Amino acid sequence: MKKDQPEAEKLDEGQVHTRFIIEMLGAPKEHIEKTLRDYVKKLGEDNEIDIIKTSYSNAKPQDKFFSIFVELEAWMQDISKVIAFCFDSLPSSVEILNPQEFMLKSADFSGLLNDLQAKIHDYDFKLKDLNAKNRLLAKNSSSIMKNFIFFSLKEGMKTIDQLSGEIGIVSEHLKPFLDIMEKQKEITLVDNKYKSNIKE
Repeated sequence: MKKDQPEAEKLDEGQVHTRFIIEMLGAPKEHIEKTLRDYVKKLGEDNEIDIIKTSYSNAKPQDKFFSIFVELEAWMQDISKVIAFCFDSLPSSVEILNPQEFMLKSADFSGLLNDLQAKIHDYDFKLKDLNAKNRLLAKNSSSIMKNFIFFSLKEGMKTIDQLSGEIGIVSEHLKPFLDIMEKQKEITLVDNKYKSNIKE
């Protein structure tokens, strides 16, 4: 993709004149500002993107984080690149400035749809993989927590505050685990003290 081509020549080649808004949220302020600028710089190294204008907002506090956005005006290699960019960068706003109309051959449109489907399937696979890993992590974490509780109760019955002090987890976070274990009859609460029902 050539830089500094006449606009008419770019349109003849099928390039697309676009405007995007990309937002980021993070902390600290200096980090999120640098991250966004580095990201735009990396985009500028893409041979299929010609960034012609950038406008950065000031970072604004949002809860414990800072939000910032950049408005980009750019020429994209073709409509396929625009769609791929939308999936990869997740802009909050997309505007096609030129051309005003698109004429696509059926073969080109089929290719575009196939690329789109490939992206969707890729994201779907990654999401399912991440969910499976999270479930496994949650299961392992729960098993480790139970082991800590059983080990602590080997010494005798203890209150939730005593368990909390030994295990190192605040009582309000420990309570849901204890409730589940009590429901599963693995432990019993007697006079505000827990005892293990596991026979050694």
